Amino acid sequence: MHRRRFLTTATSVSIATLAGCSGLLGGDGGGRSDPEKRVVNFYAAIDDGDADAARSMIHPDGPLAENPSVSGFGGATISIESTSLLEESDGEATVEYDLVVNDEELTNEHVLRKRDGEWLIWE
Repeated sequence: MHRRRFLTTATSVSIATLAGCSGLLGGDGGGRSDPEKRVVNFYAAIDDGDADAARSMIHPDGPLAENPSVSGFGGATISIESTSLLEESDGEATVEYDLVVNDEELTNEHVLRKRDGEWLIWE
């Protein structure tokens, strides 16, 4: 009886661990870097229609700050399918991402720079 309980518990823990690490439980899988998370959160804010939150993720000295208009994609549904950290140094990172807009996938890159210890989208 103890062996059966042990096996059941061990199996449950293993499944929960795999689900958590793979993102099946709604997380980002724990494998994304901070710059990648910033890109995902930026587009999530745009998709949610939260322009103030999206603007707060843009570096104030970067070229995107010159055009502070952060609007949605004309009512389109957008999401990040995947991200990849291409480069990272102490103060700059490059993230490649696959953006899905109404089921159409676009691959692009953002350069991020740190400001006060926080990754912000530069361009």
